[in-house]
Amino acid sequence: MRLKLFVQASYLLLFIILTFNVVSCNNDKGEPAGGPCTYDKKYYPATVIDIDKKDSLNADIIFRVSDLNGNIYRDSVSWYIEKKEWTLFSKIEKDSILVGKKYMYEVWEMTDGACNPHVEILKLEAFK
Repeated sequence: MRLKLFVQASYLLLFIILTFNVVSCNNDKGEPAGGPCTYDKKYYPATVIDIDKKDSLNADIIFRVSDLNGNIYRDSVSWYIEKKEWTLFSKIEKDSILVGKKYMYEVWEMTDGACNPHVEILKLEAFK
């Protein structure tokens, strides 16, 4: 009986350790889980095309992503869908987020490693 309990506890501990290791590989350093990896990165302008009011405090910002020649890469990108968070109107006002302004959209294609092979990142940083 004790041996069976010991084996079950050992399996549970091993499961917890392995789960922690897998989860901790996805870090906040901008490196996808499974890294380190090498990516070919491309940068596109994401133009604000709409600020969609959710309620009196929050909104969703809608973008259109084009390449540098003006060809549409993604017709509409929702900040809320990408980031899983609404944008406060106070932030929109403070940061002067307006229809027509351009922000950064990054597309990463993995060239080496075992990470996510395709990553797209929308940032509220001015496109340069």
